[in-house]
Amino acid sequence: MASATAAGRGAALRAIPRQDFEREVLGAEGPVLVELHRRGQDYPHVIQGIQEVLREMGQQLPLVRIDVDEYQDLLDQYRRDKGYKAYDLDHLPAVALFRDGRLITTYNPTFSSRERDIQYLDVRRQFRRFIDKFINYDPEKLTFNHGRPGGAKQGDEG
Repeated sequence: MASATAAGRGAALRAIPRQDFEREVLGAEGPVLVELHRRGQDYPHVIQGIQEVLREMGQQLPLVRIDVDEYQDLLDQYRRDKGYKAYDLDHLPAVALFRDGRLITTYNPTFSSRERDIQYLDVRRQFRRFIDKFINYDPEKLTFNHGRPGGAKQGDEG
């Protein structure tokens, strides 16, 4: 039986059966992170960095790990959909962000070194930006040019 592993909310990793993927990810309200991995190609420093960033940022996001070989049909479905060509589901390690059952984007870490300690730091830095961009996004707090929402100059509110 195919399985995935879920973490989040500070809980230990737990296995979920394949038949629960639709309910746990596609049927979930809000964001769900899905780590794509392949047996024998684990990147424990990547998931450790991701979990630590989530914990430090106070994020309560579910994190599900799936084996790409066991979920090939699901990944093929996204590859066939023209709207998902921009998302990299083939290069590992990767994390896919689903929100309200829809694939929003993917995160593929870029490593500046072959050393795992450096890769871990790369993941932490990059994933923090990923979370800020796709999870903590608040259009009310965006400021441009003049430090005012939408770049308005003082006196332009009206």
